[in-house]
Amino acid sequence: MNTLAATSIRNKQEIGSLFSAAGDFKAEEDEPIEMVVASGAVLKGHFRLESGDDTDMFFRFSSVAGNRAYVDRIADLLICKLKADGVEFDAVLMQEAAGRILGGTIADKLGKRKLVVETDNRNRPTMTLINEASLYPGDKVLLVVDLMTAGGALRKMAELTREKKAVPVGVALFAVRNKKAKAEFESEVGLRVYA
Repeated sequence: MNTLAATSIRNKQEIGSLFSAAGDFKAEEDEPIEMVVASGAVLKGHFRLESGDDTDMFFRFSSVAGNRAYVDRIADLLICKLKADGVEFDAVLMQEAAGRILGGTIADKLGKRKLVVETDNRNRPTMTLINEASLYPGDKVLLVVDLMTAGGALRKMAELTREKKAVPVGVALFAVRNKKAKAEFESEVGLRVYA
């Protein structure tokens, strides 16, 4: 990502309006928005993403992830959503860097096995598990990354899970960047995204 110009947003209303404009903000998500404001995680400006797309908002999950209390609370909120829908799983598959903090917290809270997929030099998942011996055929697996833009990383993780004869049952992440991409991912891959 290239930062062409940026300022940190530290105003709840401004962040809410940015998410509302994207169609992803809901009133019940007030608590996570407060965490985002306090951590300075949202930057407003002009950014060029690795995909080549330009955007006027950039979310740094690492700013939120640096506060253990925030990560614990976000994990609790996601676990509640998963339980409400009856999503059960044996293991959590997380991306080496981007999903490890959130995924590890969810796995620890529920006593589930942790699986980590390696990433390349651009932080994209490869088709290699770091701890492959702990993924068993028939395992139900929750996929976790920090945020979703187009869903490419999650598609690869779902493919890897199925290749190992395990069953991906859902996706948990902190934020969805693109509502349309989320809907396309859910339709194409057949997994619900919880964010």
